[in-house]
Amino acid sequence: MEEEQKQDYREHLINTIDMLIDGGISVYDIDVVNKKAIRSNYILKQKVKDKIETLRKMLKATTEGKLQEYTPGEILLKIDTLKELLEDK
Repeated sequence: MEEEQKQDYREHLINTIDMLIDGGISVYDIDVVNKKAIRSNYILKQKVKDKIETLRKMLKATTEGKLQEYTPGEILLKIDTLKELLEDK
């Protein structure tokens, strides 16, 4: 039962943070929020953008025949998936 309570608390924290972000409040301006919990529950958008850029370089290398680890279709699928993560709900 304790694990279920932890999960409920975590979901409540995430929903609260989402509501504040949607309201235009920066999470880092809120003193009562555990910033460590935010970092463990949210992926920084810049990291996602950096990964997309890395995948684009891989795509270019793949189409030039320099990289054969993935097909262009696989790389494009990964890029599309990451772009979906960046979109607002």
